[in-house]
Amino acid sequence: MKIRVRGLDRKSKWRCGEFNGYMERDGKLLPTVYVPGETVYTIPDEKTIGLCSGKNDKNGKEIYSGDVLENKNGIRFEVRYGDYAMYCPVDGCMMENVGFYVVAEGFYEDMPLGPTHEYARIIGNVFQNPGLRVNSRYRCNAETGKGGEVWA
Repeated sequence: MKIRVRGLDRKSKWRCGEFNGYMERDGKLLPTVYVPGETVYTIPDEKTIGLCSGKNDKNGKEIYSGDVLENKNGIRFEVRYGDYAMYCPVDGCMMENVGFYVVAEGFYEDMPLGPTHEYARIIGNVFQNPGLRVNSRYRCNAETGKGGEVWA
């Protein structure tokens, strides 16, 4: 299975392609991205690697974890990948999930990514614009269903 990722190379240029394992450079193991038709690039800062969600925004741009989206009402959402909690109306309780989700300031529940091509446009990412990162206090606690720093 090919995993599509994006990361900043040594020249701070985004490289989008397939995760290609690790390569040793200057005594360090660095993640690599293979860009078909080009080459393999090393990504010096692992924290800039974002997984491709497989979804696009309303302008057709691919959405990756770490991107910040905005809807028509001006609400901003940070795209994340990992553990998150959502309310299940059938079972009447909070349930833990793994996958892509969004968090937004002022909303204490994690939300699924949804049909982003209908409502969202990418306005930036948290790697190049750290001020866009959503405060972790807006994460939902699966046990209580209330805000908290469970999976910050």
